[in-house]
Amino acid sequence: MKRFTKEHTIKVYEVTCFGELKLLGLFNILQEVASEHADSLGIGYQACCEAGVAWVAASYRVDIARLPKIEEKVIIETWIADCLMITSQRCYRIKDMAGNTLIEGLTNWALIDTKTLRPVAIAKSLKINPDEIDGENLSFSGEKIRLTSPEKVDAESHFLSRFDEMDTNHHINNAIYPTWAAESLPADWQEKMSPQEVQINFKNPTKAFEKIDIYTSINEKESLHKIMVGDEVKALVQINWKERVCTEN
Repeated sequence: MKRFTKEHTIKVYEVTCFGELKLLGLFNILQEVASEHADSLGIGYQACCEAGVAWVAASYRVDIARLPKIEEKVIIETWIADCLMITSQRCYRIKDMAGNTLIEGLTNWALIDTKTLRPVAIAKSLKINPDEIDGENLSFSGEKIRLTSPEKVDAESHFLSRFDEMDTNHHINNAIYPTWAAESLPADWQEKMSPQEVQINFKNPTKAFEKIDIYTSINEKESLHKIMVGDEVKALVQINWKERVCTEN
């Protein structure tokens, strides 16, 4: 099974007040299909627990042509594009039922030892059949996701991370970070703008009940967010936006 494909109907709890898929819903969907595919290949959650290892995301990029709407049925594809010594790149594509590409994305994953939290060689911990690696790259697969800290601060957000935001690694789930970033923007921005591209560099894990500080710079239709706990950078998030097109149902 080189490529995992499933249909998904956009749920009411996955959309914004505008009826379009929200960032949290999108990243949860990507995690879900990645997990289901990994399970089918024998390299998922249970296999990792038995081997004493865990997959952790190093970076994300998601390009959005259009966000699907509430109750819209979509087709989701995911595949392993490469598997190197300690890292692996996974790609995603979401299409509407007519076959139009709505969203493409990729995640760069690393495998770590759950006791030492150090990277480990994938082949020594998990059995990945080379025939299961699809090899297809996206148009932006070769572009490095290397974000820099904002040079100016146009908005700030401060709050405590929550217990129910943690995943099975006892760290804040990856899907939460783009939501935090978007929520740090002014209300009128969120009313008018829709995400077009999201890039994330994960730096250090975050736990529940930590004081989160987000420092945001805005440059035309691009926002850059530094997510911190104390003096430690937890993640850098860049979101490119476009003006929301309002349509009547």
